[in-house]
Amino acid sequence: LRHVITDVQSVHTWMMERSNGVSQTHPLLQELRGILALLKSTNREVADGDYHLVPLCETLERVLRTGLKQPNSLFGLNKQDYWSWIEPLQDYYFNQKQNPLLRQLVSQIANSPKLHTPQGRGRCFIRRALCQKLISVPVEHLAANKRLTSYWYGTDHSIVGDPLLIKELMSILFEVTEIDFQLDVNHCSFLDETWIIPVYMSVSLQPVRELGVKVGHTDHRVLITEVDKDSMAYQAGIQPGYMLDELCGETVYNFAGGKLKHILERNAESTDIVVVKQNLPDGCPFHPILRRQQLAANQTSPISPATESRIHSGVPQL
Repeated sequence: LRHVITDVQSVHTWMMERSNGVSQTHPLLQELRGILALLKSTNREVADGDYHLVPLCETLERVLRTGLKQPNSLFGLNKQDYWSWIEPLQDYYFNQKQNPLLRQLVSQIANSPKLHTPQGRGRCFIRRALCQKLISVPVEHLAANKRLTSYWYGTDHSIVGDPLLIKELMSILFEVTEIDFQLDVNHCSFLDETWIIPVYMSVSLQPVRELGVKVGHTDHRVLITEVDKDSMAYQAGIQPGYMLDELCGETVYNFAGGKLKHILERNAESTDIVVVKQNLPDGCPFHPILRRQQLAANQTSPISPATESRIHSGVPQL
């Protein structure tokens, strides 16, 4: 909400200045240039945890959302996002040479079982495109197709749809590709909710029928509520409050306890587990887990039907 209010105020000021011939650039592009200058000044590769990484990604996202139209969105349903045009972009190439790396990247993201919303897929694309130096490619191809550009973006308030601003944006994106990004592109389960990448822990145990943990199912996720101190899970460092992300190579999302037990029972070689810790490296709580812990704690209190539908009662033993 803070970003939305700031963007509206900044754009209003920019439009007034532009109409008076004072300013030709856009406040979001100015912000993007400022972040880019800070990243380049460090003269090192950018990794997760870099202070300027999230602001860069957030600003890129706001740029791509500014002036984005909502075709085929009846009464606000089926809301479109920038991923909505990035995904099918390869189908609109005419005389342009297709980029096989871009096609492969888009296909991998579209088929990932860890991503469930256009927002999550778009964010995953931005992160992986930064690493592969492809961040300018989809914008470049969209801008080359004026009909497609006008389908997705207006000209009054957008950056991508403005003939002058798109050139400045492309110049910035080309500069971004000069920076080396080394990001964790495998762990993307929470990009649907946040740009923050939490702390993941992977453990491999001997084949077991029971992990010795109790879990709760809250808002599509599996939260570890208890860990038996005599279990291999405890010895491996798994603690209550962690969230189960993968079990034996399968992404755990909307999984009931019975399905989790079935995965354990059919596993013969090893029990591989990926969990998400409840705290970030600086000790602050990871908000998506904290929110689910609070939801789970409210099971004993009167809750609304909407909240109740997101919480599965009971604590299955794994």
